[in-house]
Amino acid sequence: MRYLRACLLLLGVASEFPEPPVQTDVQKAVIHTQAAKAQTASKAATSLVVNILDSEIFRKGLKKCCSQVAKLSAPQLLERLRAEVRAAELAHSFPSGFTRAHFSDLTIPLANRFGWFLNEWQAPIVQNESAESFYNLAEENIFGCPPFKNDSKPTWDEAADRMIYVAHNLRQLDTGSLPFFGDVTAIFHKPYVQDMVLIAAVDTGLFEMSCNASALPNSSHPRPPPFEFDCDSWAPPIVGTLQHFDHVILSNLGVWAKVFNHTVEEQAITLFSRSALAGNYLDLPEVGFLDASQYYETNIIGNPRFPEGVSFLVGNFYTLFGTDGGRKLQLLADRFSWPLVWALGAKARPPVNGTSRLHKFLGDLDRGFQMPSFPE
Repeated sequence: MRYLRACLLLLGVASEFPEPPVQTDVQKAVIHTQAAKAQTASKAATSLVVNILDSEIFRKGLKKCCSQVAKLSAPQLLERLRAEVRAAELAHSFPSGFTRAHFSDLTIPLANRFGWFLNEWQAPIVQNESAESFYNLAEENIFGCPPFKNDSKPTWDEAADRMIYVAHNLRQLDTGSLPFFGDVTAIFHKPYVQDMVLIAAVDTGLFEMSCNASALPNSSHPRPPPFEFDCDSWAPPIVGTLQHFDHVILSNLGVWAKVFNHTVEEQAITLFSRSALAGNYLDLPEVGFLDASQYYETNIIGNPRFPEGVSFLVGNFYTLFGTDGGRKLQLLADRFSWPLVWALGAKARPPVNGTSRLHKFLGDLDRGFQMPSFPE
């Protein structure tokens, strides 16, 4: 009888929310269009990146942070950096479903109900919640997705055309992504998703809030953290692919250099000092919120399937270990034969009070955040 009930439940889910293609025709078209732009932009940026890696300031800093690669030429360093970008984890942190959350996203219960990784339009629909229409700014203006007929209420088919937000873990955070996005992190299977990704130079939400005056027209929204991005460093904001992304490297350094009052050469040193090119992980400098926020946003323009789309899961030790939610996470990993590791390096604050998830998220950032690489 229980088996029959389970089958009937799954049939109901399948009829109301049919499984989309791994990549819809719209998603394939978006990838095709943006990949052509990325190839041209990357080629134009290569010599500028090489010049940074060949500068006296950078070479001096490289000797201090990364002695094992300090003797490589600038073109060789760029090849090593490209290899690290292609190897670094693609991480999406999502709420467990058993603790308070900032966003309406995939949860452990939803992962058990559906056969693919729900995006942040699909998850609100199945939970009868409203998605943040704010996402449309970057998805349409930067990634080139066609607009919904109703800006804030997409159809199920339209939602399937969008993307999964992903942090590119080049700076080796043990949580993979920032933990206030959620206390569970999925690390995607790179060979499965590599042809579905488009790479933004910075977090596109922060970029829109910092560089687009119309991003938060409602005065009731809190303003974003005081990030004085060099918006011109990513103008126009052309995304990359895992084949062509030298312009992404260049733009990321330029956008964030202004925040830290650095030159792009100094900013490149901080990137290398946290990367695998710096050597022993336990000798890396600690990383705070601003450092951890400098990831490339390498979004998946597709609907990756379970289990093959995910390599392993990361659980937040502070919020989940030894709890019922932690046990549910273990059971999810066991169901799909995913390795499960526990991250000890960050304790995120719970959401602050507010009327919207965006309000709560910005409030949390404004309260400050510290995230060491590993327990002190």
